[in-house]
Amino acid sequence: MQQQAPCEDELAIGSGQGTPLGHIQREVSCPSPRWRGYVRARIEVVAQVPMAVRRISRGQVLSRQDLVMAERRLSLADQDLVFRQSQLIGQSARRGLRPNQPIRHSQIHVPHLVSLGDEVLIRAGQGDFAATMTGTALENGAKGEGIRVRNQSSGRVITAYPISNGIVETRF
Repeated sequence: MQQQAPCEDELAIGSGQGTPLGHIQREVSCPSPRWRGYVRARIEVVAQVPMAVRRISRGQVLSRQDLVMAERRLSLADQDLVFRQSQLIGQSARRGLRPNQPIRHSQIHVPHLVSLGDEVLIRAGQGDFAATMTGTALENGAKGEGIRVRNQSSGRVITAYPISNGIVETRF
């Protein structure tokens, strides 16, 4: 192995591609005297991640009591993990969650306030004036998500936005 002259300036380390976990290789270079080489390293990361304390059923909304923070060694397969409890509270499980397993973004979603076929209350108005009528949801919808709703009195299909369970509003 050839010995490099000591670098008189700050070393430059190449950023590489992807998440720096596992076995990596990076270019190291020196501007003065000018030289470059490659170094290899094995990177291990341990982090606190939220996990379910018990089995969580599909569709169940997560609360603080359902979660515990635990240490976990991360791998490249863990890029979809949720790292903060606050990102999970109020979210709904897309499918059953096992206890003592990290939770992935793909396993949760914002819960629906309105489901396909539900009878909903449509609110329309601005400021202090509001009119209400009944309608039928033609799609599932989470808070603030535009969904199609059929106005039961006129038969017209409108776009409305769920604001709470069974209540949608129109926007002008």
